[in-house]
Amino acid sequence: MSIIGHFDSGDFLNDILNQRPIEISSDGSSIRSYFYMSDLTIWLWTIFINGCKGEIYNVGSNLPISIKTLADEYLRMARQLNIQNVSARYMNRPSLNSVYFPCINKAQSQLNLKQTVPLNVAIEKTLRWFLSQLTAFETTLANPK
Repeated sequence: MSIIGHFDSGDFLNDILNQRPIEISSDGSSIRSYFYMSDLTIWLWTIFINGCKGEIYNVGSNLPISIKTLADEYLRMARQLNIQNVSARYMNRPSLNSVYFPCINKAQSQLNLKQTVPLNVAIEKTLRWFLSQLTAFETTLANPK
C-alpha cells in the first residue's frame, strides 16, 4: 500500500507516522472495503490455479467499513502501540455516500475463499511494519558506515 496518494488507509497511516492529525474532508460516511495483502495473495493464486478459465471473480472483503470507522480503528491501534500525538479532525461536509465493496459470493462458494485477517489485525501489522522501517532508517542515519 502506498502511503502517498489519495487512498484513505494510506493517508491515515502517513498522518500517524508523521504525527499529524488524521483529517477526513467529509463526514466519513462513505463505505469501502479493506483487504490485507496476505489474503489478497492467497486469493489471486487460488483464482489463478483453481479458477475456471474465462470466469470473473471479485476479490476483496465484503465487509462494509465507513471511512470514519477506519480512521477510528487507526487511532485506536496507534494509541495501543503507544504512538504519541494521534488525533483526528472530521469536517462536517456531507459525504457523497459512495459505497464500494465487492460481492465475493462466487469466489467464496466456488473456490472456498475467505478473508482471514480482520481489519484491526491488518492495521496493527501494517503500523508495526512501517514503524520498524522507520526505526531501521533512523538507526542507519544515526550510524552511517
